[in-house]
Amino acid sequence: MSTQLVAPSHTAPARHRRIRTAAAIAGVAALAAAGYVSSTTSDPDTTASTRATGTDVSLSAETQRVLNRSIVGQYGSQSAAAAVVNPSAQTMRELNRSIVGQYGSRSEAIVNPNAQVRRELRESVAGQYGAAR
Repeated sequence: MSTQLVAPSHTAPARHRRIRTAAAIAGVAALAAAGYVSSTTSDPDTTASTRATGTDVSLSAETQRVLNRSIVGQYGSQSAAAAVVNPSAQTMRELNRSIVGQYGSRSEAIVNPNAQVRRELRESVAGQYGAAR
């Protein structure tokens, strides 16, 4: 048996190079497409915003009464700001322990805000929760 050597073709390396180049380009394109899809589906800033249609919604008095009764039934008729809470001494101790555990014990700093700071604080609280009664 004799072994016959086949001379390598000069076109084979060029063909393989083209295949490798095409595969690399396809891989990069696939990565780019996957990145685009990922960024548009998981980024909350890319959600499509809905525009107002400009149509006025006018509810009938009956519909408004039904909605009001539904909300009162689910959440109660009084606001939380108007609720009177008298926690027990044990509840206050547990609350104090919880706060100390989360934020550390009371500091020795004495805070004495001036009248303007107190007024701004009252206005801020009233704006958020309603005026004190």
